Amino acid sequence: MMYIIDPIAFDNVAEDRANYGDLVNICVNYQLNKSHGLVAYSEIEYCFRPGLASDLDWPSYLFLGLSLIILFVCFASSSYDSWINKAQSEDHYTSEPICRRTTLLTAFSIKRNWYRLAAPSKDDLNQELQFFQAFRFLTMVLVILGHSWNMLAMIPLLNPEGLERKYYRPATIALINGTQIVQTFFTIGGFMLALQTCNVQAKSNGGKLSWITIPTAIGFRYLRLTPVYAYVVLLHATWLSKLQDGPVWPRGVLTEERFCRKNWWTNMLFLNNYVNSDEPCLQQTWYLACDFQLFVLGMISLVIISRNPHLKFYVLSSVIIAAYIIPGMVIYFGKYDGVFINKLQDERFLYWYDSMYRHVYIPLHSNMGCYFGGIIFGTIYSSLRKTAHRPSQSLFLRLIWHMVVPVAFLSLISYRFFYENYFPKPSLWMAIYYPIMKHLWIFLFTFLVYGVIGNYNGLIKRFLNYPAFLILGRLTFCAYLSHMFVLKNASKFISVVVLSYLMALVLALMLEFPISSLQKLISNKTKS
Repeated sequence: MMYIIDPIAFDNVAEDRANYGDLVNICVNYQLNKSHGLVAYSEIEYCFRPGLASDLDWPSYLFLGLSLIILFVCFASSSYDSWINKAQSEDHYTSEPICRRTTLLTAFSIKRNWYRLAAPSKDDLNQELQFFQAFRFLTMVLVILGHSWNMLAMIPLLNPEGLERKYYRPATIALINGTQIVQTFFTIGGFMLALQTCNVQAKSNGGKLSWITIPTAIGFRYLRLTPVYAYVVLLHATWLSKLQDGPVWPRGVLTEERFCRKNWWTNMLFLNNYVNSDEPCLQQTWYLACDFQLFVLGMISLVIISRNPHLKFYVLSSVIIAAYIIPGMVIYFGKYDGVFINKLQDERFLYWYDSMYRHVYIPLHSNMGCYFGGIIFGTIYSSLRKTAHRPSQSLFLRLIWHMVVPVAFLSLISYRFFYENYFPKPSLWMAIYYPIMKHLWIFLFTFLVYGVIGNYNGLIKRFLNYPAFLILGRLTFCAYLSHMFVLKNASKFISVVVLSYLMALVLALMLEFPISSLQKLISNKTKS
């Protein structure tokens, strides 16, 4: 008998399956045949026994020890920062330390990092693009909403008809197919990379970037992302499974622990969207792996363009063409649909065994179009900004701009067409349709940003620049890492959002911002 879930995910399951697998099939089929005249296949995923204690092992103690060290360092750093603040002035925490030694000793100061988190941007560019933080936060809220929906499919239901009916309602079909929303993060990432690279290039000698820029930028990005990422991976690999108990708990949580202990290295190397993606640790971090890979590819492309400006059109157009052709070929030869289909059976296993999820949705080649679309938009914006160009105030453009969000919503609803109809595969038209529909997000998002910069609607721009979004947007990376931990321990959507950002606040103040401060210290030493 072939089982869906590998026995490594649970305790004693191989023995239980050997002892009771056939018996369970006999009993279930007897009842089904007697009541409905049906024959079915059933399998044992795992057996739940009351009173099973989860033993503490050395990784569990490692997490505790590491947490205590971080707490102690933060306490010591905060105390030192308070001690050197002789005047007891709040300005002390907003000013740069006077020397490298003080920077090092105050890097983990909670109060100083809070001021860094809440401080408004000082340069004109970041002030002009402050509304990006609102986009990050609002996108994260939609991601949590979608993941909350996915978790429902993992829970045993007496009658799944309620979930099935949601595939035929406009609002819920848009939510079910809201996987497209993550392209917002990719587009923002490419846009910001292009802006930062253009700024560095403008300050460099001769206006060209050195080849050493590539490994340096990759190294600093890895250093910024990995410490807090590794800490959350260790949390999932040790203490997540010990927080609650119950018959369904092992299926949603023990699998996570086992997969993290087996495949943590794929996360740390940012390869988990390709390697062992059917046994994911922190499944949502496929995005981090893909984004890191795109960052590397983007850096290489931008340095080549910097050193060979005449190749700019050829490099960027080649990547964009590949972003259309490669996914189209995968769709055609893999015999997939023209959109990513969310089936309840695949949601039951959180897409671990969904071929389209693993070969179409999460790989680099399916997401590089929006990332490089962001890079192109970023380079254009940087050039226009130097000439003091302001967006057109045409009434026609303003009217079209107000249609961006409704068009995005309608594009997600249009996926229903593929749920209600079966099309023979492989299909050339679906191979063409998939990359076009996916990359529609580039044009919608970039036009949305263009209109906000041009102040097409003052009320909306004031809302997006609301100061609270500055903090929430900066916390989004840690919230993205931690929201699945919260989601497995809380059920209400609002509570998941609130608790995810509270957990993100702790991670940011005690790990992300301190590491960023140390990274800046290293960067300044490298420059000197």
